[in-house]
Amino acid sequence: MEIIRLDFVAKLTAILEKSLVRYLTIARKGLVLKTTPSPLVRNHNNKAVSFAVAERKSL
Repeated sequence: MEIIRLDFVAKLTAILEKSLVRYLTIARKGLVLKTTPSPLVRNHNNKAVSFAVAERKSL
C-alpha cells in the first residue's frame, strides 16, 4: 500500500510542479508587462542617461 501511495504522491507532485512552473512563467510575463520600470528597461535607461551625460560633458 505504501508504495502505491508514494507513487501517487510522486505523480501528484509532478503534476503540481508542472502547473506551478506554467503559472510562474505566466505570472512573470504578466509582471514584466505590468511593471514598466522592469530591471532591463531601468538598466537600459541608466545607460542611455549616463551616455547622454558623458556626451554633454565632452561638449
